[in-house]
Amino acid sequence: MFASAFVMVGIYLYFDVLRDGYLLSSLIMAVGFALSGFAESLPTDRRRAAGGLRVVAILWLIGLLGLTVFAPDIVLGPGSGGH
Repeated sequence: MFASAFVMVGIYLYFDVLRDGYLLSSLIMAVGFALSGFAESLPTDRRRAAGGLRVVAILWLIGLLGLTVFAPDIVLGPGSGGH
């Protein structure tokens, strides 16, 4: 999960910095993956904290889906409203 988070940050940096694009979805996914990876790295005696981090990661990524459906310009960039 941490590796996936780093890949998503790399994708975000590539499109945002080098290509002057706008790909906020990869940054949002990177945060969700990092939260999930941190939950998986916790010791077994911290199950409650790990479960909480997993729930936050799931809600964060579901929020991304909601934004993609209801406000695609925010996630996918200007001009992607589907008109």
